[in-house]
Amino acid sequence: MRPLLWKEVHDLRPWVLGAGALVAGFALLCRLPRFEAPLLDGSLFALLPFLSLLAAIGLAMGQIARERHTRTLDFLLVRPVSPAAILWTKFLAGSVALAVVLTALVALLYTNPGYTANSGLNVIRGAVGFWRLLPFWLPRYWCLYAVTLLCSTLTDRTGKAAGAAAVCILTGLSLLFVSVDLLPFTGIEVWLPGFDGTGALVRVVQDSKLLWITGAVSCALALLTAWFAATLLQRSSERHLGNRALVLGGVGVIAAAILAGVALAERLPVTRPSGSVTFTSKYNPEAFAADRGLVCVVLDDGLAFFDFSDPAHARKVAEQHLPLWSATRVALSGADAYLIGKRKSVPADEMQILPASLTPEGSIRFAALIPLGPPDPSDFTSSAIPSGGSLYVSAIVRRQCLVRVFDIATHRETAAVTVDTLQPNPGHPHEEPKGGIAMQLRAPYLYVTSPSWLTTLDLSDSANPRIASRLAFRDPIPLFYAFQRDQVVLGNLLLEPSAWPQAMRSYNLIDPSRPAPAAEFTWHRTENSHPAESRGTLYQPWREGIIAFRRAGARFEALRYLHADPGYGIVKLSTAGGLVYTLGYDETAKQQRLAAFPAQ
Repeated sequence: MRPLLWKEVHDLRPWVLGAGALVAGFALLCRLPRFEAPLLDGSLFALLPFLSLLAAIGLAMGQIARERHTRTLDFLLVRPVSPAAILWTKFLAGSVALAVVLTALVALLYTNPGYTANSGLNVIRGAVGFWRLLPFWLPRYWCLYAVTLLCSTLTDRTGKAAGAAAVCILTGLSLLFVSVDLLPFTGIEVWLPGFDGTGALVRVVQDSKLLWITGAVSCALALLTAWFAATLLQRSSERHLGNRALVLGGVGVIAAAILAGVALAERLPVTRPSGSVTFTSKYNPEAFAADRGLVCVVLDDGLAFFDFSDPAHARKVAEQHLPLWSATRVALSGADAYLIGKRKSVPADEMQILPASLTPEGSIRFAALIPLGPPDPSDFTSSAIPSGGSLYVSAIVRRQCLVRVFDIATHRETAAVTVDTLQPNPGHPHEEPKGGIAMQLRAPYLYVTSPSWLTTLDLSDSANPRIASRLAFRDPIPLFYAFQRDQVVLGNLLLEPSAWPQAMRSYNLIDPSRPAPAAEFTWHRTENSHPAESRGTLYQPWREGIIAFRRAGARFEALRYLHADPGYGIVKLSTAGGLVYTLGYDETAKQQRLAAFPAQ
């Protein structure tokens, strides 16, 4: 056994030395200012999974196939060692070599700890330490190494083994990546080996239980695959697959993956729009809101009202241009709209609230403007919620996160509640901090998310709200401090989507004045809009339409697919009065389409 083990170490030595030279070369380049930023910003971030996969395939592809082709395997089989022992010895040596190579590759991410550029790599390094990332990385690529060793056992040439392994691994990974979108609430992304857009790596590494479970399963699969390869070699050491069998097997693997992807894509019942309206605008709509069968759409140069009281005969009822004025948000209460935007003026622009009402005659009537002051550079965007004769507006003024209260009848400001103060961004301490505030109403309470807190405002006195409770929030990714945290209420849960790592935080509202942290659900932000709720069901953009999903115990499950018109990418989503409204935009035709689906 010992001579066989040393032989394997000698055969794998070029791979280990080559990987060491590559890592040393990258490490030296990362120390040079000319190459540091390009490598650490993206190149190395993208190369690491590829290099790891290359190491897993390269180390295993010739361990049996090369021996069979050069007839060395025949010599080994006449020695007093069983075929299974030969394979397990090779597996042991290859596993040690793979561990050395992957450890060096992962260490490349931490080559220059002082690098602070805003990049995906720096986000990973800021959230995940080396000794947490390595246990995530090794088991997954060890499993891929075992698959390649199995392919090497079934072939007689190194190239055939590499090709078969590449087909199996890349097809499987492609199906897994596709399934992340097609099965957005299953958590399947935690099994991906490497970086992906959902931030699953960070979620797994920061959860010790999940890290242990996924790592243990990957290791078990690697050992099971190696045992299967040893069993095949033990029973028939000379038999291997021919070219025809390899081609047919590869075609079969790819065809099975395609059929599985098609089946997953078509698994949900499809609902078509009850009605839609197409209109042309020079620019993509900025915002829209719906209430009681009426929809207000804000365009770059104005606004328009649409009547959806009968969705099958939806129509535009009024449109008005607003020169020198651009809106960023709109709130709608009946036929009254409240636009928040910026007005061009001298000597400086000013943020304003523009009340607009749809008259019974089909015209738009504007009320007096409500001034909000000059635009604050630290404010991402403001939002508004009308309720109980008052209009609640979120804003950031000189780093103070405020909820300002205006009397709708008189347009006077009656109160301003400070809910937070912007602090320097831990990820960018030398930059001016910017932030966003989101609000969600569940009368008589208004839930406000700011960079550091979840604040509950009691609206019993609508003109003078008071703080009922505050719950501290700490973003798991310091670089994302102050990003807006939107919300949606579902039953007795306040849900808060996390953009990255993608997940759905929840807070228990059994005592609505004091939200309490609850479970975290698997969720994917598949498009550019956060979920909306209607009748206990959540909706969010998905593929070319909307996916409807609902909580089922400790997870979410997909219910149906609301298919919008092809070509109109969903840019906004709203729910009201038992209807789900989507606003789509066709880049080619420069047209918008407002569609309504029945909520179930």
